[in-house]
Amino acid sequence: MRISTAAFATVVAALSVAVGAAATLGRVGGLINTTRSYPRGLYLPLGRAPRVGDLVAFCPGSAVASFGLARGYLSLGGCPSGSVPLLKRMAAAGGNLVTIGPAGVRVDGKVLKNSRPLARDGVGRPLPQLRLSQTLSSTQVLLMSDYEAASFDGRYFGLLDRAGIVRAMRPVLTWP
Repeated sequence: MRISTAAFATVVAALSVAVGAAATLGRVGGLINTTRSYPRGLYLPLGRAPRVGDLVAFCPGSAVASFGLARGYLSLGGCPSGSVPLLKRMAAAGGNLVTIGPAGVRVDGKVLKNSRPLARDGVGRPLPQLRLSQTLSSTQVLLMSDYEAASFDGRYFGLLDRAGIVRAMRPVLTWP
């Protein structure tokens, strides 16, 4: 089978555009979300400090990354822990009371959407069942997905250090 010069040139041009777009995306701090925690697509920085309610890109610590990588929940990437940055909503921060239990995750008494812990993941492996009631310090955050009920998020890995947050993000181009 022979490929025409025009078809070859089209493929080379498309690859060049894709490589250039990926390089530009990295320079501006954007990310491409490929997980189900939020709609797949392109997310760009908000350009301000993250606050409760924002979507944030964060690098999980070693323990969370090791568990997620071993289970196939996370992919390898550029975070210090070896995983890709994750995209979650900052559901709570310093001063908020967080309760994690069998009925779901509560922040200051309000149950978060899609926060009831599952007993098992999609392939039948048991998931951590955290029990927690704590007022967060100024360095702690709770990161959750209000979009996907089966997300790997704070109901399984608990509270995180705010320093792991890379930046607040906004969706630019998404698809289901």
